[in-house]
Amino acid sequence: MDGSPQITIADAPFDSPKKADVILRSSDNVDFYVMKALLAFSSPIFRDMFFLPQPQHDRASFRSTDNPPLDIVAIQYESAPLQNVLLLCYPQIGPGMQPKLTSDDIIEAYIIAEKYDMETVIQLLEDALSTIPPKFIRDPLRMLAIAVQHGWVDFYVLKAFLAFSSPVLRDKFAESPRSRSSSSTPRKSHPIFSPRLENADEIIAAYAVAEDFKMDAIMKQLEEMLLASKAIKEEPLRILAIAIQMGWEKVGKLAAKNTLSIPFGRLPFSNELNTITGADIWNLQDYRQSCAHAIHAWFHRNNIGGGRPWRPAGVCKKSFVRP
Repeated sequence: MDGSPQITIADAPFDSPKKADVILRSSDNVDFYVMKALLAFSSPIFRDMFFLPQPQHDRASFRSTDNPPLDIVAIQYESAPLQNVLLLCYPQIGPGMQPKLTSDDIIEAYIIAEKYDMETVIQLLEDALSTIPPKFIRDPLRMLAIAVQHGWVDFYVLKAFLAFSSPVLRDKFAESPRSRSSSSTPRKSHPIFSPRLENADEIIAAYAVAEDFKMDAIMKQLEEMLLASKAIKEEPLRILAIAIQMGWEKVGKLAAKNTLSIPFGRLPFSNELNTITGADIWNLQDYRQSCAHAIHAWFHRNNIGGGRPWRPAGVCKKSFVRP
């Protein structure tokens, strides 16, 4: 065994060197045999990569064992979304090969298409997304957050989701020509099924939109997600600064509590600290000192260990929301 990764050949129509002049290798080591001309037609980035002179260090660093050998271009995305993008690039594909995309498939493929500036593919993905009823979007809050980050807020499916959640947006979308062409009428909102937003940046991006449009129920859910996120344990000072800005009392208290296990000098800097004041930092230091005193008093009362777990209580309490 030489330790080399196992390479898999993609499914048709990307499985034949006879129909290709370059190989795209996905991050999970699947090789796609493709035609440079078709990719260049779909993407100016691929066009420049394939047909303009490139510095030596930018060239494909390895070639296949095919006869003749083909350049292999490493792509940083996995094979499933890459295949969906490539299928949308290829004309006259048989009906059985057309990708059947879920909302998650569309999100992942869209990120690749945007990376390579594939305008036609982006339009096809937007059209595909517009055909998915809101109730079949598995994770609407995640889609909302990603949509905000990528500027997709004019999608029909997001309009439907947001209109159900916000009277402000419902009125705005009613004035849209695309909304008037839709045959759907407002109905009771579908419940949000087990959203799984864990990334703090996605949660905060979604919250900003929800707050602007007075989406109170979604704002509450997003705050609860942040309380359950890894970030509140791994980046407590950053999350505390965000909580102070947002007025999130519960988030602020838990984030401050999570700083107690880290020496103050080892709490990492984050840009969010620029949004809070010296008084906020003093407040945190005072809280930490009060907790230290409370711990010391507990040990003293229990002769340094009485078998009972310590809980911050009494003097070790503080509000982190500005009055």
